[in-house]
Amino acid sequence: MTRIAMVTGACDPRRLEVGQLRTGLHAQLHGSVRGPAAAGHEVIVHGPDRGGVSDDEAAGQILTDPVPTGDVDIDDATDAHAVAAGLERFADGLALRWRSSRPELVHAFDWYAATAAERALRAVQARIGPVPLVVSLPSLGHVHRRHLGETPAGAPIRLAAEREITRKADLLVASCVDQHRELLQLGAPRDRTVTIPHGVDGARFAPPRAGRPREVKNVVTVSDLAPHRGTEAVIAATLRVPDTTLTIIGGPPPALLGTDARVAELRAFAARHHGIDRVHLTGRVPNEEMPALLGAADVVVQVPWFTGFGRAAIEALACGRPVIASAVGGQLDSVEHGTNGVLVPARDTHTLYDALRKVLLDPRCRASLASAARPRTLDRFGWPRVTDAQLQAYERVAAAEPALAEVAT
Repeated sequence: MTRIAMVTGACDPRRLEVGQLRTGLHAQLHGSVRGPAAAGHEVIVHGPDRGGVSDDEAAGQILTDPVPTGDVDIDDATDAHAVAAGLERFADGLALRWRSSRPELVHAFDWYAATAAERALRAVQARIGPVPLVVSLPSLGHVHRRHLGETPAGAPIRLAAEREITRKADLLVASCVDQHRELLQLGAPRDRTVTIPHGVDGARFAPPRAGRPREVKNVVTVSDLAPHRGTEAVIAATLRVPDTTLTIIGGPPPALLGTDARVAELRAFAARHHGIDRVHLTGRVPNEEMPALLGAADVVVQVPWFTGFGRAAIEALACGRPVIASAVGGQLDSVEHGTNGVLVPARDTHTLYDALRKVLLDPRCRASLASAARPRTLDRFGWPRVTDAQLQAYERVAAAEPALAEVAT
């Protein structure tokens, strides 16, 4: 049995136990924790104390430890001073804990957590000795900047931190082949970089019971509504196909849909394309509601300009739904063109329309793609296989000399 400390900067760890999995990345962390714990390892999850969940509510199978970091949300942070101060508090809190209770391995799940964990391990190394550091980066700031021409949340600290982490981590975990390549270009050592995809829970994400064929076909897309998610392209393409509706999952909480500026933009866009009554925005929904929403689709469309892993694609495929996806990021790994879905160039609305029309109006094509969707996805991305790869990576890094000791000053 190994004592594993997992660190996240994206959510209060107590939310993993009470089911408040706001995003797919939270669900990925949840699975990454439960797999090793079920294999007999002692796992504790450290993350920022965001409040809103009591220790009693969070009591359960996952051992969690919220760390006071101040009022910093790394998804929205633009104040470099606030980010730096939050990192310092986070690192200090982790160091305090690890001095008295040494982990045998640390796995950080984003740049913020990785930076705090590396600093904490360095601070306590003289007392507890070197500890292997594994780092997963769900997205890369320099990729964001390359495509959008702007710095992402947490920059410029994030950009420098990601480069430093690629040098100091004992093992870097890419979520897809495309991200593996990006990490190597960023300077990651080839012999300390592996690819382990995100996992999907095949018991939760499963095909719904067969019902009567619908006259009106339902297109579904999952999007936080940022322009680079390609939502306008999905609206435009869907509204050109007769007898279709579009469900857009994500964005602000449902209560704020009426006042959100971006929602107003999308509704105006749909109106200009004469289809405002055919486009439905759900707002942000818990991950627990995703299986039913994806299962209600005739086809799921995910066409961001760029992405990390692209989790919505594997969740839709596990539900037995064909996926039309832009040929970027992890969607290149999960969507096999012509087998379980269709790959289209990013930012190409015309090709997207052709693909959508073909899948929706050709029942044989749709059925063929759907029949291959679930088996292939569970074989490659089911949690048992992903957990095996995760544990093998831990064994590999535990047997090697920690990189932190190599760069210690």
